[in-house]
Amino acid sequence: MFGSKKQSILKDPAERIKDWLSYNKPEDHGFEVFIEDFDLFCEDFAEDYGIADSLDTFSFNYYGPDEITINTVEDLLIHVIDSDNQAVELLTELARYNRSQGYLANALYWAQKAVILSEDNNELIEQYFDACIELGNCYFSDSEACNLPDLIDAAKYYKRGCDNLGAARAYIGLGEYDKAESELELIKLIGVDNSTSLANAWLGQMYFIQNNIPKALKYWQLSIEGCSGWGEYFMGRYLWGIEHKCNEAVSLWKQGYHKHCNECQTELYHYVMFNDDLDEETMNEWHDVVAKRADLQIYNAGYQFLYDCILYSDALMDIDIDIREADAQHYIELGLRNFCPYCADTRLSQCQLDGFDESIRHYERVKKCWGWDNNAY
Repeated sequence: MFGSKKQSILKDPAERIKDWLSYNKPEDHGFEVFIEDFDLFCEDFAEDYGIADSLDTFSFNYYGPDEITINTVEDLLIHVIDSDNQAVELLTELARYNRSQGYLANALYWAQKAVILSEDNNELIEQYFDACIELGNCYFSDSEACNLPDLIDAAKYYKRGCDNLGAARAYIGLGEYDKAESELELIKLIGVDNSTSLANAWLGQMYFIQNNIPKALKYWQLSIEGCSGWGEYFMGRYLWGIEHKCNEAVSLWKQGYHKHCNECQTELYHYVMFNDDLDEETMNEWHDVVAKRADLQIYNAGYQFLYDCILYSDALMDIDIDIREADAQHYIELGLRNFCPYCADTRLSQCQLDGFDESIRHYERVKKCWGWDNNAY
């Protein structure tokens, strides 16, 4: 296996990586990504190779045995990267980039390569965990062509990457609630800031999905006693969407916002939309909050809210309907790439209008896999 000590004796890392990357590579592989399109390349690798000053040209000259102009990720991996850990890091980012663009087949391919290259190598533990989490994200993603989500493999690789929350969400989608609870209890044992509050919030959501409201409320209240803001988020959604106690919901979201929970901030923007007070400045702020989400193990309801806002807010009615519909669909696509069950429900409604039976079945499954809670509003 590439990355093993035995192989490293036979070939130097650069040759081994080059051979390995070319093995079983599909024709349409998503490999020749230009550095200018590869957002996460710049800081880490530019600093490692002392090329930060030339990044504005989106290429650089590498002075190895031969002078080479580096334009693509493929150039970088084959001609510059000379160690397994940097290769794994860049392959993982390549997978993440392809997934963010909606190219799931390519993302799966490169995430699998990153995992294979880093497993069974004690010097690459952190890179292996990161690669496994990204592969878990790929399996948790939506792709009708690739028959995704695949929750069994998602849970497997989340567990290998020590992503307990990701594994718990996959187990909730599978209906394996005992396993989900075990993963969430492990989060409490980690003992990092707000871990207990976060785990209790998701335990409450798990019981809410099972329609066990008393237990859901119990765990949300326990979460509110902490500082994650997630108990306020979930309980606020319940109060607004099920109990129709809007003022109490808004009060909770304000508490969560002051605990720096971005989901609560998104809910507050949604509340503004319902009250017809949305102006262009607020809309731009809302877009920034939703678009800058880095943590993918969340509901991401903000994307679905932006869809509603663009189509139905009075403040935007002067914009051409075709432009608004295109922008709205863009946010649904982003939500689908970020595991939003409410966006999956919106896409399901669109498929039902179009009469696409296979897509209807697919998105019925997707929204269940991602934790659909019958609480869209």
